[in-house]
Amino acid sequence: MAASLSRRERITRTAIEIIDELGILGLSIREIAKRQEVTEPAIYRHFTGKQEIILSGLGKVSDLSQATVHEISRPSLTGLKAIIYFVKSQARFFQDYPPITSVIFAEEIFRDDPVVLAAMREVFERRAEVIETMVKQAQQEVEMPRS
Repeated sequence: MAASLSRRERITRTAIEIIDELGILGLSIREIAKRQEVTEPAIYRHFTGKQEIILSGLGKVSDLSQATVHEISRPSLTGLKAIIYFVKSQARFFQDYPPITSVIFAEEIFRDDPVVLAAMREVFERRAEVIETMVKQAQQEVEMPRS
């Protein structure tokens, strides 16, 4: 992991890797501390607990979507070009960082935690709104057929 990342970011990435390797049941503050080579209290200086760490991981996906939305708001990216850019940037993110898919698609993470479930729904709903807006714009520009 790059030394330039903040401790908080390194903790989040480590948690995502643990979930990818061991599932949500393998995620513990103790395991994160062990992998980070710090004490458990050091983790608690940055996060209140596992839930906040998981929410931080979901925030990475949300941040990517927001950054992509910012990029596609440029005048040169409209309609179909914006849709293609959005899909490619999302695919590139998941390709470059495969462990994040374990967080996003791990149903057991969300099933018993309404706060995390609500955060995940919000991420997916925002992405759906962005895609819907791009499709409507492309349809207005007559780049895509209407169904």
